[in-house]
Amino acid sequence: MLDILEKKLTENQTTRKGLTTAEAEKRLSTDGENRLAKKKKTSAAKIFAGQFHDVMVMILLVSVVISVALGQYADAVPIVLIVIINAALGFIQEYRCEKTLEKLENMTAPTAMVYRDGRLVKIPASEVVAGDVFTLEAGDRVPCDGYINSSRALSCDESALTGEAVPAVKKCRTSEIDFTALNKDYMVYMGTVVTKGVGEVTAVATGERSQMGRVSTMLDEIKEPETPLQKKLGELGRTLAIICLAVCVIVFIAGVLRGEPVLNMAMTGITIAIAAIPEACLPR
Repeated sequence: MLDILEKKLTENQTTRKGLTTAEAEKRLSTDGENRLAKKKKTSAAKIFAGQFHDVMVMILLVSVVISVALGQYADAVPIVLIVIINAALGFIQEYRCEKTLEKLENMTAPTAMVYRDGRLVKIPASEVVAGDVFTLEAGDRVPCDGYINSSRALSCDESALTGEAVPAVKKCRTSEIDFTALNKDYMVYMGTVVTKGVGEVTAVATGERSQMGRVSTMLDEIKEPETPLQKKLGELGRTLAIICLAVCVIVFIAGVLRGEPVLNMAMTGITIAIAAIPEACLPR
């Protein structure tokens, strides 16, 4: 009788779905939470302040300070407006880029239905680990990458990863062993949405190791290089700045030596500085 009971217990252990709580906790401590890599966020104020680091903009700001110091407010106001509008355009572009990774983080599932200790329980998606068995149904967001053990009429919207508008039809895995590539019909991927059907899946990649995690990491590491045109414009801007300052100083000194009023020569220098800066050379 005891032999029969021991055999039954052994069968239950080998056929039990998913992991035990102890196994899951051990893997969670080893692999880390099922989250996308967090990029160090740049504050909006820092992005806006960065728009004023260009040499051309600095020349205009110095012109504003001198104009205000001399009481020429009518000349200072248009310059300030030009600088602020230019900074606002650059800020909008950079701020939108900064929000890209945050949108990816919002695409991850908040919870998952996972088998733990042989029971189906709801847990935070961040606690899902490789080896977990979880269930999916229409409307669910997939918590991590995994292969399909069983399914019925399962389809997923994978447009976030592939750009395909048509939901991908899924099937059960048979003997396939490639779990790292995209567009596999026996796989589901983190961040995608189940459009119809039901399925049972074994997790194989979580967090940064998932396809969505790789995309997030690549976006974080991308440093957009300057185009040849941008490099030429940068060189032109620096050259113009040097010439502009030199001409302003020469004109100011020459005018003062000729007996012209200092105030008039200062305003003439500012006018030359502003006129020498092409609008197209301002950073965006």
